[in-house]
Amino acid sequence: MATSLTARDILTMTSDDLRKYVSDLGQDPKNMSKTDIQTWLLEKVAPSEAASAVEIPGKPSFVSKLSPEMQLQYYFKKEEKELELAKLKLEAKERERDKAREAELDRMKLDLEARLELKRLEVSQAQNVTVVGAAPAFKLENAIKLLPKFNEQNVEEYLIGFEKFPR
Repeated sequence: MATSLTARDILTMTSDDLRKYVSDLGQDPKNMSKTDIQTWLLEKVAPSEAASAVEIPGKPSFVSKLSPEMQLQYYFKKEEKELELAKLKLEAKERERDKAREAELDRMKLDLEARLELKRLEVSQAQNVTVVGAAPAFKLENAIKLLPKFNEQNVEEYLIGFEKFPR
């Protein structure tokens, strides 16, 4: 069954077709990549068929002059570069998402800090305003003005005035 395939067929088959073909040959393709399957199948193909030039539409002209093994290696390298590019694009998107998250967190932090400062101002204003109907705070300098002047010759008058002083 492997002899009916050519190197061209192996290189142009999809991953699913390759997996089905390999499983028909008795090999388990589950843990194999597409390139592993292609390499394995190329080893099974008759040497004369594998050595023939492979024509794949849309490939550069210099590739058709290479041996099938070199062509396969060319496409492996090309696929590796495409995967690396896709990986770099994903990483760039992830960095952008991280920056957006950080910006959102910073905005939320500033918003919370502003709210906290507003609450602090409200509390400080509430503490500065005296409650209507509440007794004013005791001030010693005002209370001293209400006491009679002390006179050493008339101490009794001072004490009577002191007793009249409101508490």
